[in-house]
Amino acid sequence: MFDTVTRLLGALLLRLPTWAAVAAIAGTSVALTVGAVLAVHLLGPGYGDGLRRALIMGSVMPLVVSAPVAWVVVGLLRALEREHARALALASHDALTGLANRRTATEQAHRDIDVARRGGRPLAIALLDLDEFKAANDRHGHAVGDALLCATAEACRRTVRAADTVARWGGEEIVIVMPDTDPAGAAALMERLRDAVAASRVAIPSGEAVGCTASIGVAALVQADVAPPTPSVFEKLVATADRAMYDAKRAGRDRVSIAA
Repeated sequence: MFDTVTRLLGALLLRLPTWAAVAAIAGTSVALTVGAVLAVHLLGPGYGDGLRRALIMGSVMPLVVSAPVAWVVVGLLRALEREHARALALASHDALTGLANRRTATEQAHRDIDVARRGGRPLAIALLDLDEFKAANDRHGHAVGDALLCATAEACRRTVRAADTVARWGGEEIVIVMPDTDPAGAAALMERLRDAVAASRVAIPSGEAVGCTASIGVAALVQADVAPPTPSVFEKLVATADRAMYDAKRAGRDRVSIAA
């Protein structure tokens, strides 16, 4: 019970601006002290030097002490909140690109597939792989390779819809889960993404700008194949998108291939 109350109070304080949180803590301290002073006066022996002096002391002293303490406490709470948010982000997102990580994408895909299965809705998954990324990485260095990955991630964020999940799947591979999307819609969206990736450029030490193209494979959910367990459906979709992506590479790279 005490832990629950403490968490609720902490959450309430963090919702307030710093000055308001400090004022709330200091005001509560003063109110409690003044209440105690009045209780002693009314129910106890009272004060020989008068109630007015006792009330002044009971108001000023708690305010002087509690205000700086409250400022420190609120600052610590905000720092803890930032660290907690950072830890959650690191646990669910790729540290380099800021995209969702493999585990987060898998969990979301399972939920999306389950919704599609229950509602008879379409769903598509795409697997994007940067063309000749290793050659660019070896030629220009890992820093440029990392910049290319970040540029690709940014192109994904600009292109996909809010309902889509984009995750770094491994190395230079990115998976995109597209709920409520049929094969034609997925193909159109991935063509826009392919163009966005091809247009992305990063600077290299010589002052030039380099980029990569992408080969993208798309697999669509087939309702007749959807049955529990959902994880096996997702694995099948990723494997199918992976084969389609290699079809795109064999066909010349920088293209979108839709799995049959």
